[in-house]
Amino acid sequence: MLNRLLAQQDDNVLHKPYSQLEAAALYRELKLLMGEDAARRRAAEGFTPTYQPRWNGGADSAPPLNETQPDGSNGGVDSTPPLGGFSGKARVQAAEAVTGTASYTRLEQIGRLQDIAADEDQPESVREVVAVELAQIEAGDPVDPAFQRVQAAIRFAADEKALIEAAELRRLAAEALERAKTAKRRRSPSKTDRGKPKSPTMHSLRSFRLTWRDLDGWTEHYDPAEIAEGLGDEEWESWERVVAETVAFAEAVRASRAAVDSEAMSA
Repeated sequence: MLNRLLAQQDDNVLHKPYSQLEAAALYRELKLLMGEDAARRRAAEGFTPTYQPRWNGGADSAPPLNETQPDGSNGGVDSTPPLGGFSGKARVQAAEAVTGTASYTRLEQIGRLQDIAADEDQPESVREVVAVELAQIEAGDPVDPAFQRVQAAIRFAADEKALIEAAELRRLAAEALERAKTAKRRRSPSKTDRGKPKSPTMHSLRSFRLTWRDLDGWTEHYDPAEIAEGLGDEEWESWERVVAETVAFAEAVRASRAAVDSEAMSA
């Protein structure tokens, strides 16, 4: 299979050059086949990453140029023995076979873009960007700028959820500030406010959940004696009022929940 693919590649070189996507597809197939070929050779001849008897076995046995590592081994686990005049690891060999140079970065980038385009777990917006970039690459545009644009789109999509949550937190902070202003006006109403009915701002169930999630276990972080000694009269009155309102609200919620449970049982 590998020899047939290499022969086909040689024949194609004599006709017209590959497009960038065609070159990347051939590179990927060659790299896979070369890796499989290396694995078969190691299995058949007793090769290991550190011991390769064909190269280390005797005085007349010499490693190919650029293959021997400083530790005396013949390369990593993905190294392949010399094949058809190409040297180096599988991706270097495949790149040389397809493009005539050892540079594989552009081909790897195209393969990564194709993987992203086929990945259904990626956001649709990202896959749409990739489809456009691949079409432009096929038309002859450079690969690396397209790859960098896609990486930026992926980062943006990953940050989108955080941005939405940040906006929600800002909204909740604004609500908290408004509640503080309302409480202050309640304690010290201005002359124009006196006698005017107040309509409290209603907040969402999500706001309630976030508020109480943050309050869970809050009593463990304060010293009752320090609070009792440190609060001024106005602060103490505010504390008592909030506690009383909280208790009353809790009773109302319990009564409503009991009524809902009763209706559910009778249904």
